[in-house]
Amino acid sequence: EEYTLAVDDQSLTAVLEAHCASHGIEVLSQRPVLREDGSRGIVDLMLSRVVPVQRERKEHLVIELKRPSVRIGQEELNQVESYAHAIASDERFRLTDTDWHFWAVSNDVTDIVAQKASQPHLPEGLVTQLSGGRVKVWVKTWAQMLRSCRARMHFFQERLAYRADTDGALEYLRATYAKYLPAHPPEA
Repeated sequence: EEYTLAVDDQSLTAVLEAHCASHGIEVLSQRPVLREDGSRGIVDLMLSRVVPVQRERKEHLVIELKRPSVRIGQEELNQVESYAHAIASDERFRLTDTDWHFWAVSNDVTDIVAQKASQPHLPEGLVTQLSGGRVKVWVKTWAQMLRSCRARMHFFQERLAYRADTDGALEYLRATYAKYLPAHPPEA
């Protein structure tokens, strides 16, 4: 809910163009952004947001979605890490104060990737950090993401002590918009 869609099913070069456009920077070089092996990477989704801090900072979230039947293994992790390395090593991405998060998402992960994603000194799911921590690669399962969303929802419900009911909603509308409503509403 915090991000907006910037790119879907496009190349890393399109990611660069969207990144630069979000910062008002003209892309001077038409050289494509390539992975270390010289291939073009096609990202499934790139979402962006502005983080309100002392000075405006942007965050991009690049998501690689895998079919539910595909467990995230070393091959899938290598694919996402190659995208992250392409971004971290291309000087055109270094022009701005931007954090990059790369997510590999599926229903399950292999044991090797699960071990990499549960290191005691790192947050759950974080497997790689580049460029001083500004570029991060995460492994996520749908179950983890749903748990996280439910936890946030419950947190806000408890903190707001919000319980919706018809009488309360009608009372709020009457109090807030009294000058627009008739003094005696018609009978239903």
